[in-house]
Amino acid sequence: MRGEMIGYTDSKGNLVTITTKDFMLRKAHQTGLLAGIKQEAIYVNENKERCDFWAQGAELVGATAEIARADANGVFSATVKFSEYDKRQSLWKTIPETMIKKVALTHALRLAFPNELGGVYDESEIMPNGKPDTTVVISDGGASAKPAQIEKLKEMGIKIPEDLTIDGAVDLLMGGKK
Repeated sequence: MRGEMIGYTDSKGNLVTITTKDFMLRKAHQTGLLAGIKQEAIYVNENKERCDFWAQGAELVGATAEIARADANGVFSATVKFSEYDKRQSLWKTIPETMIKKVALTHALRLAFPNELGGVYDESEIMPNGKPDTTVVISDGGASAKPAQIEKLKEMGIKIPEDLTIDGAVDLLMGGKK
């Protein structure tokens, strides 16, 4: 299965592609260049000094992720602030460390693999109201794209081949081909 992908146009009419962290990791692995991943939550104590999560008064303030590439491009790092992404709802309330580490990871993946993941976002990074403006949901790779999905892609200005599969729709959204 290819995973889930949502494409939508933002308020400025730009195509934005949202997918899952797992989809982004698969794309990075497919390059054969992913050499390592490191993630760390950032906690501070009452004195705003970095500390371990179990320290008394520890507060989650962000996360860092590093992606190592097997080629000469090296290591790509991203650090994100919890306050910039916390939506104070659902998973952000129950598993905040997991959520902010996921945001840091997807940032680092885009930095390390700009050709494969540039312009692709995880839903935890955007959609503050939880609902994109205009959507087309793509899932179950190999199956034919549904008529409503094809129409939505056409509305977005993307040229659609006659034999479009869900995988093909994902590729169109990933490349933003028009």
